[in-house]
Amino acid sequence: MMIVILFQKIKEKMYPVGMMLYWVDILSNNTKSTIEKFLVKTNLTNYVSYYITLDDVNKAKPNDEGFNKIINHFDLELNEVILIGDSTSDEIIAKKNKIKFLFSNQLEIKNFNKIINDFE
Repeated sequence: MMIVILFQKIKEKMYPVGMMLYWVDILSNNTKSTIEKFLVKTNLTNYVSYYITLDDVNKAKPNDEGFNKIINHFDLELNEVILIGDSTSDEIIAKKNKIKFLFSNQLEIKNFNKIINDFE
């Protein structure tokens, strides 16, 4: 699972929930129990503020129902969002909503700060 590698690379730049400068959320076509196991196994439970899984939506990605739930949960504007994804369905959601998209293999720890600074 490529996203595991991504999170391992950027974890040192992340803050625990409550100290976050940015929200880190997960939108997944996996089940809630799978995501919870993933978070525990990778020691990321305290770094992810919110997640939407297949159990929380009527239509899976690339339908943007789950994406909209995250946006509404935090009352975000689309220009406040960067979608980091590992699938074409993630890219479809980003293009449909006209938001910045990074395919997870494009993200390296050395340029993570630059990506965030450019976004601000």
